[in-house]
Amino acid sequence: MLPQFQLKGNYLRQMPQALLLRLQQRAHLFQIHHKFLFLYYAPLEYKNCSHVSITDIAIQTTYRGLRLANCLNVSITNSSFDCVDSPSIISSRNITISNSEFIYSSPNYENSTDCIISYSEFFRSSIYLRSSDANLISHNLLNQTQTGIYLETSSDNNLVLSNTIFYFSACFYNSSDCVGNQWINNTCTQI
Repeated sequence: MLPQFQLKGNYLRQMPQALLLRLQQRAHLFQIHHKFLFLYYAPLEYKNCSHVSITDIAIQTTYRGLRLANCLNVSITNSSFDCVDSPSIISSRNITISNSEFIYSSPNYENSTDCIISYSEFFRSSIYLRSSDANLISHNLLNQTQTGIYLETSSDNNLVLSNTIFYFSACFYNSSDCVGNQWINNTCTQI
């Protein structure tokens, strides 16, 4: 059982720098669980973290929302990102996002591997994969996105994409990258 890290109160207007520093220094083996989290300028940021569980958070109307850098084994579930500058996942491995929603908020994976996005909904939000490999995108709905899944050139040659619906959305921004080693199964169903 992971220890629980919880902030009191329903609304947090701006996360204090001291708290951010503590999170960065002690971001190992803990769980963060909020009902509502409103961040205007300060991000929820983790560096060099491992075995972190983030559950039931709602981050709205922020300049910088969630940022993971050099992290391993992070789980984000039952969460909502609304009008947030792209959640950034940088140089990380085994990051799982499930049962979450992204509204005008596109997750950006850069130099990250073995990540999973499943059972999530994206409204006017895309998924960006840059210099990343061996990621799984499964059982998602991309609703009214312009770029769908953005694959940077030579990125994610071992992408597994399955059971994903694109509703009034483009499937891939760089369609030429949808060849090679990628396994595309039951996807690009445009309605």
